[in-house]
Amino acid sequence: MDSLKKIVNHHGNAILLILIYILLLSPFSLNYIFFMPDERHYVDAAIYMLKNGDYLSPHDPNGGFRFLKPIFTYWTVLSSYLIFGVSQFSSRLPFLLAAGFSLWMTYKITLLAFKEKKTAILSMTIMGASPVLLRSAAASLTDLFLLIFLQIMIWGVIGLLRNPDKRKAYLWAMYMGAGFAVMTKGLPAIAFLLVSLFFLLANPWKTIKLNEIFHLPSLCTGIVLGGFWFVAVKMIHGSEALSSFYEDQVGIRVAARIGLIVKNFFISILVVLLILFPMMLPGMRSLFYKTNITNTFKNKEQTAIFGFSILWVLAMIGMASLVSKYYYRYLIPVMPVIAMVFAFFIVKNENKKGVHKIFNTTVWLVYLLLLLVSITGIASVYLFDGAVWQIIALIAIIGFSSWFFTKRKTTELNIKASLIVGMMGTTILAFFFLVKPISYPGQGVQITEKLKENKIEPSQSIQFYGKTRIASRIRVASKGNFFFKALKPFETPINPKTNIVIFEDTYLDSLAVEDFELKKLSDVWSDIDPKEVWEARKKGELQDLKEQRSESYYLGIRK
Repeated sequence: MDSLKKIVNHHGNAILLILIYILLLSPFSLNYIFFMPDERHYVDAAIYMLKNGDYLSPHDPNGGFRFLKPIFTYWTVLSSYLIFGVSQFSSRLPFLLAAGFSLWMTYKITLLAFKEKKTAILSMTIMGASPVLLRSAAASLTDLFLLIFLQIMIWGVIGLLRNPDKRKAYLWAMYMGAGFAVMTKGLPAIAFLLVSLFFLLANPWKTIKLNEIFHLPSLCTGIVLGGFWFVAVKMIHGSEALSSFYEDQVGIRVAARIGLIVKNFFISILVVLLILFPMMLPGMRSLFYKTNITNTFKNKEQTAIFGFSILWVLAMIGMASLVSKYYYRYLIPVMPVIAMVFAFFIVKNENKKGVHKIFNTTVWLVYLLLLLVSITGIASVYLFDGAVWQIIALIAIIGFSSWFFTKRKTTELNIKASLIVGMMGTTILAFFFLVKPISYPGQGVQITEKLKENKIEPSQSIQFYGKTRIASRIRVASKGNFFFKALKPFETPINPKTNIVIFEDTYLDSLAVEDFELKKLSDVWSDIDPKEVWEARKKGELQDLKEQRSESYYLGIRK
């Protein structure tokens, strides 16, 4: 307890900012406002693990085995289900907390590298304001956990450069971080470890000898962590089960065409330039002062840290360029090192007119963005028959942010850092209210509630014709009770013995449902034209328009 109190007293500002960050993001993150296609693999597999008691063999949404990704992310969702039960909240909570912990690791890495709290706070804030991190906090995917374990590895590398007296502790961090990263994402983590080891051995500023990084206990522990799941799968299911993993990691991921590699390379450069919005401009401006290079590179340890950061970014861009299917989130691991470098140079030049001016301009732009999103959100709530409390909440957000914005008059970067986090967080919160009237409560919740109203039990024979992601959302909303497999009419017609069918409206003409009594289960907006909505609202025909422009699901009960 005393050690915890000491940490809070020593790092109170950082902890407070992280708690605010999590609080502001929670309404956006802990509901299925958006549901990315790959999320179903993790939220569903964890439910299958609960049902089957097999915690080593992930399943796909339709019940088959899926060995494309290692086990760690599945286990995080499973752990949350075991503690809180199956729900939208529990499936997303680990990832929201992971986003907050990634900020803590950014703070600790920067503090270790430069020994200055102001720089560490600003680095954490730059990281937190990134739209990529904000978006990733609202998705049940592997990327945030990979980020955390790579950050632990980075912390270990910088520790070896900064504090060789504590070499064993940092070696444990480096190899354990690598082991957990392999357990989370697979082969890319090994590439990052090799890049780190190469830099430690070959950099000209702070070279580490081979015998100094060879620490058998931590190395063996990292290997066991990273490899045990693969060994277990091979023993249980045979080597053929791992062929799909290899195909996913190497076969279909690595681009074979030069043109695609070049295209991905330029996309990666663009993503790196945009990934740390809105702090890219002040960060870039702070680099371009003549005194920076000569003064900064006088310190060999500091130079080594910048060299490692540059190599890390280049390695990440190189690896992202080789994939055949590109996602912007592949570049999440570059964020902490860029945030660290930007924070260092911004603080170093905070009193210079150029940096000061661009920083204040950035704050203004974020504030205007917040106002725009909030006002649009209020209009959206009104147009789509949102609740009155939503409008009140949006007005409260604008009021809070306007009050907070007055703090910009101070020259203290810690306050400005807090401002950026608060403004970006409230912008996301405002966006949550903007889309909620359209998408809430979501088809999973709607369909589950209607099935209860119609006294449909999970034990009954039910055929489901619809999207896999909707079947997944139903599975979560029903607390894992309804295990629907997504069928297609031309592949699997209705079984004569089946008395209940659930289907998407697009299949209405291709299913033989003449002998079924049909009831509508859900309506979710699929096409929105504000002009039409405005006219329909004035005429009192909003509900009719909604039904016409919705993606609907029906329940069929055999007569």
